[in-house]
Amino acid sequence: MRSLPAEMIDFVRQGPFMLIQFNASCDEALPVCQAMCCRMRKYYSVPLTPDEAKLLRGTWTEKDGQAVCLLDGEENGDCVYLSGDRCLVYDDRPQACREWHCSPQGGLSDPEIVKRENGWVLFPAREAK
Repeated sequence: MRSLPAEMIDFVRQGPFMLIQFNASCDEALPVCQAMCCRMRKYYSVPLTPDEAKLLRGTWTEKDGQAVCLLDGEENGDCVYLSGDRCLVYDDRPQACREWHCSPQGGLSDPEIVKRENGWVLFPAREAK
């Protein structure tokens, strides 16, 4: 398993949950997180500006009158722009992706990031029967 230096990853208890937080840039965390933010997208969508919708034409859908991407309908729910753990449109990714980080101390040196989450909830795994 790939790893990050200890100061770049935290496990934080929040009530009954344990959170994992990446105190690193997205590129630094990528070998460990494997693009978690771009997975499970059938449950989330990213709004597009009109210019982004033109640039990414043909790969988005409309939801409540707003152009949104990342609703791929695939069984795994990965972002339509995700290949392995790399974004195919990273340089032209939507503003909503540019301004977001999954952890409170992540990407602090990136001026585009203005929204930070609390991290990722970890659940115990059960043995498959």
